[in-house]
Amino acid sequence: MLERPDAEFRRIWGHGTLVILPPADVAAVVDELRRRHDPSSAAIIGAHITLTQPFLSAPAADDLARVEEIVATTEPFTMRWGPLSTFLPYPCIHFEIHPAEPVHRLRGALHALGFFNTVLPYSGDDFIPHMTIAEGSADADETRRLYDDLRDAVPSGTFPCTAVTYCAPDADFRFQPRATFPLGDAPA
Repeated sequence: MLERPDAEFRRIWGHGTLVILPPADVAAVVDELRRRHDPSSAAIIGAHITLTQPFLSAPAADDLARVEEIVATTEPFTMRWGPLSTFLPYPCIHFEIHPAEPVHRLRGALHALGFFNTVLPYSGDDFIPHMTIAEGSADADETRRLYDDLRDAVPSGTFPCTAVTYCAPDADFRFQPRATFPLGDAPA
């Protein structure tokens, strides 16, 4: 049986967040790894790169229009996913995301809007863009063993980052895309 998010997780993340979604071919690879190695998290949200902390409250149409304005000021860029890495001793296996600078710049501009819960850990310069495979479902030793098994067996690559997506949980607390905002002059 899959674990359901606890009340505190639901309270914090209940209004959703902004993410970068990889294209379908990359998502298929990452989602398969997530289903196999962290089915509880995979059931909540598919492959993604968390861009912002969660919204403090449900964003109004005007709030989302301001998000769209900020996102449009960033030109599309190419992201590299991989290599595989960990946040040990915290039990998390993830794909590194590079370059980090455009992600940090966009995150900072969005957080400056005041819509996001920036009192949470990793709200500032300590945030590391990543795409999670498994998180918190094993101890550090198990995480190290899984990382050692996977690190040379998983692909990596690049994809164009052309949009930011607002994802929020549905009634079953599964995050769903609610709105997509193109970067710069990327097509909608």
